[in-house]
Amino acid sequence: MTQKAAQKNRTSQGGRFSCVEKAAQEKRPSRVISIGNNKIVFYKEISSTNSAARKMALSGQPDRTVVMASYQTEGAGRMNRGWICPPGRGIMISLILWPDLDIRLIQGLTLLCSVAVVDAIEDVTDCTGGIKWPNDVLIGGKKVCGILAQCGNASNNKRYVIMGAGLNVNQTVAELPGDCKDTSTSLLIESGKRVSRMRILKSFLHFWDTHYSCYLAEGFGYLREAWIDRNVTLGRMITTSGNMSGIAKDISQDGGIIIEMADGTLQEFQSEELSLGSSFYRISDESV
Repeated sequence: MTQKAAQKNRTSQGGRFSCVEKAAQEKRPSRVISIGNNKIVFYKEISSTNSAARKMALSGQPDRTVVMASYQTEGAGRMNRGWICPPGRGIMISLILWPDLDIRLIQGLTLLCSVAVVDAIEDVTDCTGGIKWPNDVLIGGKKVCGILAQCGNASNNKRYVIMGAGLNVNQTVAELPGDCKDTSTSLLIESGKRVSRMRILKSFLHFWDTHYSCYLAEGFGYLREAWIDRNVTLGRMITTSGNMSGIAKDISQDGGIIIEMADGTLQEFQSEELSLGSSFYRISDESV
């Protein structure tokens, strides 16, 4: 393709690449570096770090390999909600994991990742983070990070997990998506100063490696204590999709949430059965 023809294939939105060019670009990471036990495969632009990480897992990339992008065009969160972040303003990563865990404990990896995110935020900034079950990290009641885990089996039947995380770092209020300006935030907005993305990435990977190793060795007891210590969900009134209400009391071994219903019984719900929507963010801290 000539240079002129290639230019015609670009869209009018900031010079984004055509489908053919995107596919070619995603095959060529801009650089590969190492941080601690992690190999970081970095792309300037990619459709989805989770999708790229899945392909890399199926090709045999080792445990704790990280795919990172400055910008992703098709980022998605839980329930296929879009994840939009301007180039270079956030951290968008996906970890390739090959955990030697019982299937029930696999679900807890999402909760474990949120623990590491909170620790990194509090290590690098003066902000206090809190975990909203099952996969969000909040600051001051507003979402700063979302986490999405996806599982699969390789050809040798060994199970892999792709742990994706999107953290708002240096977005201004104007750069937040219009439909969630009232419920989302960034480290810049909350701390009042720009935050080094590399510094917070290194901090997150440090805490992740520590928590992940402890979880593999100690199991659910380790996760439960760490998650409860950092959560902002337990003790709150929650209404289920079936229009039943109760108080969040605990988490289960397989990552579910245990709710005490009005009649005093305890019921467990999984993330696909229950969504803590925008009304959750409007609950005051006094209700915790």
